Amino acid sequence: MALEGNGLLLYNTLSGVKLEYFNQPGVIRLARKLLLKKNLRVVELTGKQLNDPSLKPFITDVRTHFIADMEAVSRSTIKPVQLTPVKNIQADVRKIKKGYAARGKNILTYLSEITFYINNYSSSNRDIHATFSTNLFKQFMFPFVESDGSPRELDAGRIGRLLDEIKASDVIMINITGGNIFEHSQFQQIVSLLTDVPIVKTYHVHLRDAARDLDILGPIILADDRYSLIRLHVTFPLTATDIETIGRLAQIGDNVTFVFAIGSETELEECEETISRLNLVNVILQPYYNRRNMQFFKDNVFISKESILEAAPTQKELLTRMAVNKNYFGKLTVMSSGDVHADLNAPAIGNIKKDSIHQVIYRELYRGKSWRRVRTGVMPCKKCLYNLLCPPLSNYETHLGRADLCNVLDRN
Repeated sequence: MALEGNGLLLYNTLSGVKLEYFNQPGVIRLARKLLLKKNLRVVELTGKQLNDPSLKPFITDVRTHFIADMEAVSRSTIKPVQLTPVKNIQADVRKIKKGYAARGKNILTYLSEITFYINNYSSSNRDIHATFSTNLFKQFMFPFVESDGSPRELDAGRIGRLLDEIKASDVIMINITGGNIFEHSQFQQIVSLLTDVPIVKTYHVHLRDAARDLDILGPIILADDRYSLIRLHVTFPLTATDIETIGRLAQIGDNVTFVFAIGSETELEECEETISRLNLVNVILQPYYNRRNMQFFKDNVFISKESILEAAPTQKELLTRMAVNKNYFGKLTVMSSGDVHADLNAPAIGNIKKDSIHQVIYRELYRGKSWRRVRTGVMPCKKCLYNLLCPPLSNYETHLGRADLCNVLDRN
């Protein structure tokens, strides 16, 4: 049950049925009474209320759709007890006294995915990265080249030590990206380290960087075909050479996926034509915002009220959304500088050159905001009836600096 202002939303998590009521004072008053903690969502209805024309349709609706029911008072001398669900994060670090030492294996169970930006340069493809890197890598996984500052790379030995640290964790995915990862001076050593780890590894490379080092891709997969994946990031416009390269890379196998970054209808048309011409199967279309394409972004990323109401999260999912953000929770990104982020749009929460992974996780759990950044805690979503039905906040929202990427609220 969600109540905001003059609006009420009821949702049956088993059937998916949703009932909406607006500007019905009698219904709203009854809902407010039900939501009082002391009432545990059980209230007594008077004969007058049962015969109230403004309440009768509501009572019929909630009973018909098994959202609520009635019982005669004469059947019991005391008020019925109804247990309401309560969210509870096991081993919630906020329950631990401040100053608790971040030690032991338990805290590692929170970690599920880790991303390494192993370097910050690409000598072969600087023009492309200069155009797209700062726009894209904070919106979704994308290679990133720093235009300012000196070239940097994560040392293979340091990566190896961190991999040893997370052996006791629940990590199920490791992402490897950077500028052009093939130019890392210890790239083959890093691949060897990762081959010994029985976890899915995804290597993220820009198409034009991959074109220069085609002979490297095959061996990566062949050496560890059960766990190694390649994501080739494609930006527009495409040249004839680009299209030829895509065709060749598509022959490597099912371990290769093409991620098309799309910022306009023209690029979308070119993308669809390329997919059709080359008969590509493993593809992801990734819209992005470039400060000049808001209408395209609204058309392809903003969510409609109709789509929100089509969602059917379970009760467990709803309670989870009240506590943690599944787009961020359990995920960390290590930059080439060693800085660790729970969200690339937020400040670093540590550095692997001086902090253990235990300390970084503890810091995010105890003081951080990214893993627990939920719609019920941000404006204007916290005042929206549909905040728990809406998908969790993502990099798009944090990058744009607004939480309501939707057409529900009247400020678009």
